[in-house]
Amino acid sequence: MEFDKYLMETKTEDKISTLYNRMITILLETACLNECAMVVLHSKGYNGFKRWHRYRSREFREFVICLDNELFDKFHKTVKHEPVSISYAPANMNSHLVNWKEKLATAIHDLGECNKEYFALTGTTNCIVEDAIHILTRDYEKACRYYERFSEGDWLAHDMHVVDDIIHYKYKKKEEEHGYKY
Repeated sequence: MEFDKYLMETKTEDKISTLYNRMITILLETACLNECAMVVLHSKGYNGFKRWHRYRSREFREFVICLDNELFDKFHKTVKHEPVSISYAPANMNSHLVNWKEKLATAIHDLGECNKEYFALTGTTNCIVEDAIHILTRDYEKACRYYERFSEGDWLAHDMHVVDDIIHYKYKKKEEEHGYKY
């Protein structure tokens, strides 16, 4: 009987390690995608969107660190991070927003599934993943809103850059508040 209980605990711990590995991989992919988007948008002259993606990349990397720490603190396990390689090259702002909406929707869905599985294994949800999903959902809503606005016929490139300047100021202020130095 004791051996069966040990086997069940070991299987659950293995499932939890695998689940954390999936959650961490999703967040690392999202962070890397933000970094790629940051570079592409900077090259196209959108410094506000660049700052937005840089800030988000840093946030998602912090979530990865939090999940690593939580896995070790709660379950005394560690996971090995596999390198993430992503290629991302939208042609213009509208194609970026379309691609970005799809990537965000996929990440939200995948993290939601992981959180459901985590709940099935532990009886609680993972608050770090919930915070990440909340941020991803807000970004998805913003991407949808910007896409609708920028795809209307009366929006000019100048108008996009006015919005970009507002975003630049907002995220510059946030980076200064959090002490991020770049």
